[in-house]
Amino acid sequence: LLSFLASTIIAVVNIFLGFVVAHVATYARHASISELNAEIFVVMTLSQLFNSIALNVIVNAVPIGHHADFSRSWFASAGTAMVSTMWVLCITTNINPIRIYKKFVKESKSAFNQPENYVSQHALNSKLVGTSFDLPHRMTFVLIPVVASIIFGTFMPLLYPISILTIVLTFWVDKFLILRYHRRPESMSAAIPIFAVDILIVCVLIRIALSCWIFGIESLFVSKNKSNDFVASAAGGIDRLTKSTSLPHLKLIQLILLEQ
Repeated sequence: LLSFLASTIIAVVNIFLGFVVAHVATYARHASISELNAEIFVVMTLSQLFNSIALNVIVNAVPIGHHADFSRSWFASAGTAMVSTMWVLCITTNINPIRIYKKFVKESKSAFNQPENYVSQHALNSKLVGTSFDLPHRMTFVLIPVVASIIFGTFMPLLYPISILTIVLTFWVDKFLILRYHRRPESMSAAIPIFAVDILIVCVLIRIALSCWIFGIESLFVSKNKSNDFVASAAGGIDRLTKSTSLPHLKLIQLILLEQ
């Protein structure tokens, strides 16, 4: 119950962050609508990633929490909280647009049947024409569960169906509302999709590095050490990175760095 309550609070905070970022961004002097939406998307994504994923890891880490590493107890507490958070985000981010649409349908029917109650054509049109499609908000909301599944999906497989469900629900909800509710969107550049792809690429690199570290935890994955005596005797976590379970991830990171 407490985990579900915390996940609900995170979802509410994410929605609040979206409104705050969108409001503050309007005070900046942007050269175009594309630049404004791109800035809103980047700031919203980073803030919600911190609130939904990074904060959960920080709170459960030493000295704030009780976990010095990614142990079984960490996955039982922090991992469960993360899965429930993504599940709540999957549902709540698609319920609110539907609620707004139902309110719009009710008001538009009333305005169509009683147009004499409006003193101007603009006031009447505002009840009969929907708002513009908010690409930065919708892209951010669908990106959070996807990022969580990329980074932690190997260790918490339930994140994969949650992210797929989020993508499917968001696709059909947005498609329906674009056809039935939203007005024709303004022309924008491809900055937001490009930023989204860049974020996913960074998340893939984080996932490989994290897998290299977690697969070397002896209490979770028992394996032999493949390094030489010099590396095996090194201090810190070098010995963990050279185990047979984590070594492929380490080699993959080396190949990526060499390509760059």
